[in-house]
Amino acid sequence: MAKPYLVNDITPGSDDSNISYLTNANGTLYFFTYFNLEGDEYLDYVGIRLWTSDGTKPGTKELKDISPVFVFNREPQGLTNFNGIFYFLTDGYKLWRSNGTPEGTFSLVNFTGDRFTPPRLLANINGTLYFSVLKTTGDYYEEYHYDLWKSDGTTAGTFRVKELDNFVRIDSSTNVGSILYFTIYDQSYYQFNNTEQITLWRSDGTEEGTIPVKEFRGGYDDNGINYVDLRNLTTVNNIFYFTYADELWKSDGTEVGTVKVKDIATSYLRNINGTLYFVAEGDYELWKSDGTQEGTVLVKDIKPGTSGSFYSGSSLLSITNIDDILYFYADDGTYGRELWKSDGTEEGTVLVKDIKPGKSGSSQISSLTNVDGILYFIADDGIHGEELWKSDGTTAGTVLVKDIKRGSGGSQISSITNVDGILYFVANDGIYGKELWKSDGTAQGTVLVGDIKPGAGSSNIFQLTNVDGILYFTANDGINGYELWALNTNTPVVSPIVSITAIDANAAEAGNDPAVFRISRIGNLSAALTVIYSVDGTAINGNDYNKLSETVTIAAGESFVDITITPFSDTFPEGSETVNLTLFDQYYAVDPSANTASAIITDDTSAVVLTQPYLVKDIYPGAASSYSSYSYLTKVNDILYFSANDGIHGTELWKSDGTKEGTVLIKDIKRGSGGSNPNIIQINVDGIVYFTTYDSNFKLWKSDSTEEGTVLVKDFPKSSSGVYSPINVNGILYFYTSEYSSSSSDYNLWKTDGTSVGTVKLKTSSESFGIIGVNDTTYFTSYDETYGRELWKTDGTIAGTVRVKDINQGSDSSRIFINLLSINNILYFSADDGVHGEELWKSDGTEEGTVLVKDINPGSAVSPAPSNLINFNGTLYFSADDGIHGNELWKSDGTEEGTVLVKDINPGKTSGINYSIFTDVNGILYFFANYDIDSNELWKSDGTEEGTVLVKELPPGSSFNLNDSNPTGVNGIFYFTDGDTLWKSDGTEGGTFIVKDINPESSRTDYDYKINDLVDVNGTLYFSAEDGIHGRELWKSDGTTEGTVLVKDLNLGATGSNPRNLTYLNDTLYFTADDGIHGNELWAIKISDVINGDGSRDPLTGTEGSDRIVGGTGSKTITGGAGNDEFVYTSLREVGHRIADFTVGSDKIVLTQLLDSLVTGGYNGSNAFADGYVRVLQGSNTNSTVVEIDRDGIIGSAVFRLFIQLDNVTPQAMNDISNFVF
Repeated sequence: MAKPYLVNDITPGSDDSNISYLTNANGTLYFFTYFNLEGDEYLDYVGIRLWTSDGTKPGTKELKDISPVFVFNREPQGLTNFNGIFYFLTDGYKLWRSNGTPEGTFSLVNFTGDRFTPPRLLANINGTLYFSVLKTTGDYYEEYHYDLWKSDGTTAGTFRVKELDNFVRIDSSTNVGSILYFTIYDQSYYQFNNTEQITLWRSDGTEEGTIPVKEFRGGYDDNGINYVDLRNLTTVNNIFYFTYADELWKSDGTEVGTVKVKDIATSYLRNINGTLYFVAEGDYELWKSDGTQEGTVLVKDIKPGTSGSFYSGSSLLSITNIDDILYFYADDGTYGRELWKSDGTEEGTVLVKDIKPGKSGSSQISSLTNVDGILYFIADDGIHGEELWKSDGTTAGTVLVKDIKRGSGGSQISSITNVDGILYFVANDGIYGKELWKSDGTAQGTVLVGDIKPGAGSSNIFQLTNVDGILYFTANDGINGYELWALNTNTPVVSPIVSITAIDANAAEAGNDPAVFRISRIGNLSAALTVIYSVDGTAINGNDYNKLSETVTIAAGESFVDITITPFSDTFPEGSETVNLTLFDQYYAVDPSANTASAIITDDTSAVVLTQPYLVKDIYPGAASSYSSYSYLTKVNDILYFSANDGIHGTELWKSDGTKEGTVLIKDIKRGSGGSNPNIIQINVDGIVYFTTYDSNFKLWKSDSTEEGTVLVKDFPKSSSGVYSPINVNGILYFYTSEYSSSSSDYNLWKTDGTSVGTVKLKTSSESFGIIGVNDTTYFTSYDETYGRELWKTDGTIAGTVRVKDINQGSDSSRIFINLLSINNILYFSADDGVHGEELWKSDGTEEGTVLVKDINPGSAVSPAPSNLINFNGTLYFSADDGIHGNELWKSDGTEEGTVLVKDINPGKTSGINYSIFTDVNGILYFFANYDIDSNELWKSDGTEEGTVLVKELPPGSSFNLNDSNPTGVNGIFYFTDGDTLWKSDGTEGGTFIVKDINPESSRTDYDYKINDLVDVNGTLYFSAEDGIHGRELWKSDGTTEGTVLVKDLNLGATGSNPRNLTYLNDTLYFTADDGIHGNELWAIKISDVINGDGSRDPLTGTEGSDRIVGGTGSKTITGGAGNDEFVYTSLREVGHRIADFTVGSDKIVLTQLLDSLVTGGYNGSNAFADGYVRVLQGSNTNSTVVEIDRDGIIGSAVFRLFIQLDNVTPQAMNDISNFVF
């Protein structure tokens, strides 16, 4: 049998954690802890923290310290949840929300008002919370009234619905569907006489929709004796009922539909399975109503006369419905207070059993609880005292379950809780004190679960709370104080004996040498077993070694699983560190002699920093993804824009500078959690980013990265959708939109200068393709029924939007598509004039200047149009078929004579170039071609026939084409891919080879197994790849096999983090990835070069980026270059360097390792100047500085000695610790 266990000793030792308000919010346990605050200023306050727990020690986490809280309002109010969000009120006026993570736990609003009269939760209607909030004015609350507020769980969505002037309180409330009903009391009436005006109101959540339904008179009656009130609002079948002047009323939400049902003294209304039941005061009997006067009837006069069988109206609250039979306790005047049942009819309302026989023998029934159709309750039969009973609704089936404490004293049962058909409760058997018990309804199955506080002393269990089969409660075992305990009532899948050992207890940073733990089981191996363990030690999980999830699964049929601890290399001397793993022992048996194991990580003092990816920000906290796969990272000037969802505002526009603090929501365009779903236009228009949103129609927005500068530009008609082919022409954004109707679909050409007035539709056409800017003119193609599809241009005005030339005379189209290219202010394109077929044309923007360049393939026969147009060193290159040589490489200077075949690669009519793309790498044109039908070759060209040569014939089976070869130039080297294989070429046969076959075991060619997203990052090639082991992850290459490596396995295992959207900006590579913990989020990697001088005396020169320069031993001159550089020193032996270009404010001198080498146990100070280890003095001239080091600081007798010199910087500027890293 499972035993209770201490979940976490939150306040170590015997002190209590003061845990309260255990709450199951959609499968997550929340609770609060209280503590005293120190200081006289906090005499009237207490500390309070919100926690969550999954039933394990590592899973029990503090979410938020919400101290201080006014002592009179220390208890949280309005605890409720919706869709996994937990809401509560504290300190009388603060509304909080939590999603179970620290980042997702925050205050939505601080209501102003009186702490002694906190806001009141009126209703939770489909996740919208309604509150009554007191508003006061004056130091002594000379005026006050209540307002109606609502919240959707966001800060922006939490606001006052309506100010209710002159109303002193909001009272009873209910809802019918999405409409809130409530009562309010008029202050003005109360001030001038002994009466009040009570008004029944309704609200749909808007100010206009918050209106009165009907007014009633309240306060004392004319005799000044009876208080007239309106209360007990209760909804039954979309009609709500209430009591006014102790009479039963109903309302459909209208004044005319708000009527008295029956003149009968009524209290405590209750909806039981769609029927309104109530107790009529005076005779205190059970009634029911169908909403009509005739249908409002006495169920049964159990105790004839005026005293009634119910002790009060509140007895109605104890009624328990089991299969449409109501169970309750009542006194018929004959048997005393006993168990009754009713089917809603007089005949079916009967005494179940006289448990304690006799008129005066009340059995004191309480705690009626339904467990799988059986009623459990506490009763006293006069013999055994108050004990646990059960009933199946018959006299014979109503029996004592067990006499837990022998004799008539009773076992003091409390906190009855149903957990999956088993009853758990607290009881005292007279031997073990008050402890946890359980019952399956039989005497044999009613047993003590655990003696938490051994002996006769009680552990005083409270707050039994079931969360998915784990029963939580607070208890005191006499050792740890009152803390959180739990009992896992779920049946384990298997019950083996589990143990843990360190089969390799020694790890080392050098070479990332791992340690290995083995978790084993003996016994039943038939099913998989998930083992939970906790991690501690001096090494930090996920920081000093690979992140351990604290759970691991032993596969079915296997007896063990290994956990590898792989250390991370770093430059910080940490000494040897420990890693401890301890088994969680609640779901299986654990060998007590092997329930924990340890390993040691040996430090590597010679390690150099390896730049590692980092999570920029967990925008949507937890495993949910904030980043949509269809959204792109867009860089405009020095700002990265993207769309993301933080779980509160929906998908909106964000920006990032690469830091957590600088990654922020720009504007919440669509308030609430729905989001505006911005689609960013990836074009920089004078530092402005444009994007579109859609909400019943699409809208164009712009942003300068500030909330104020993020504004709506244009609201387009509902029939419009999307932005296509946007271009920036001298600060004006041109783009197409599509517009659909039931009879047609059109394309519209628009322009915008960023203003609504300046956003103008220039042209509508049923077909539009291609758009390009040449100087101040924008060219595009457009179709009309008279001239077909032809070349057009615009100067940004409607009048200036004209056809350039009707190339194919008449209504036939000239077949101009998207192949538009500008070279030296001349537009080149392919077109068909109806005479020569598709050929090369050019235009200077005039009809006369729009001419055929050359009839390459004479005649009007349909032939492949010139394609793959590229500007190569100011000359047009393209592929074309002249009908003689096949499709080959051509070039043109814009004249007929200068339009020539560069080379016939595959002699004869067979084409040499089929589906290739031309790539310019440092003045060399690379492309793929076929010398014969079976070959596949890499070629290059300098534009001459002699210089157009075969570089290398590629292996048979390779298929390089424009779709998937990823041609990319890096530092004059041409990189390309073949599936999962990376190639490079320097333009020679010997220099063209496979850099690395990333996944040699795979023959797959689909996207998941290809190299993708190649990008040049400061001279290093980065890309995403799948190696068959780690899943798709981020890789990099310096062009060598050894230097082509996985950057980091972000999502451990074969799943892969699937990095996308690689974007290089300001020495930082950004990308999106899913590490398996945080969901798909924004990641980055700082690209700073590490330069090591070792022992040479040669000068060291940094790059134009941010460098980390480890000078090493030997005198030398170091020049950092541009960027934010770090000059790293690890030992006093690295003396005699001269830094030529140290820049105050951006560069740093890093002395961390050097200082650690001087101090036993490492240097822990923050100011080595004040501690006497470092000083700066004037160097050889007034504009130079020397840095001196004292090896034992102020505590020893050593003296300062010259260490390094800095040119072109004064000691006054350097005498600041911000220039150093200690």
